[in-house]
Amino acid sequence: MKTTTTLYEIIHSELINNGQSEFKNKHQLVFYDRDFAFIKRMMDYDDEVKEIVNNMFFQNVKLNNDSSDDMFKKTFVNRFYNREIGFQTVEAFSSQVVFNLLAKYDYINSLYDELEDYIQGKYISEDNETNKELSDNRYLSSDLPQNEINLNVDDTVLNYGNQNSISRTKNEKEGHQDHTNRQYDLENLIMSSTLIEDVFVDFDRKCFLQVW
Repeated sequence: MKTTTTLYEIIHSELINNGQSEFKNKHQLVFYDRDFAFIKRMMDYDDEVKEIVNNMFFQNVKLNNDSSDDMFKKTFVNRFYNREIGFQTVEAFSSQVVFNLLAKYDYINSLYDELEDYIQGKYISEDNETNKELSDNRYLSSDLPQNEINLNVDDTVLNYGNQNSISRTKNEKEGHQDHTNRQYDLENLIMSSTLIEDVFVDFDRKCFLQVW
């Protein structure tokens, strides 16, 4: 016995309300064209379906990355399109969906955006290096009494001596290096295989009817 409505029925109704049809497109009959079948459009998560799902079920709450958000919600629709919602109203159902998304928001974002890095044990290190070296060699000599010999050798210009030698060597080195290491571990891959599935199991338990 049917108790509540399904995602398919909700999306189907909204597509019709928006002027969409499974049987006609641009005044042409499309009875047997599977590309216009609503169920196919839901599975493909086309733009009209995407708008309905975002507005009605997720209240426009999105993951950080657009492509990750599309993949998550496309999977959500394909997983639950024929399931009855666990509440009497779509609004109550939507509230629970949004709550479950926000409760694990950072975790779900990491699953879709960084899971590959975790599987591969990605490690990034940064090295910053700055070296400065300055060496001065100064020499002043005078063999005439009238020449001033008590001069400041800290200056780079030496006067009065009839022989002088000045040399300066200055070296500066700055560098930045990034090192990325990856370790491919089959055990990590196997352990990660059910992580996304576990997320949808939680949505199933908390948002959808568990009686058939």
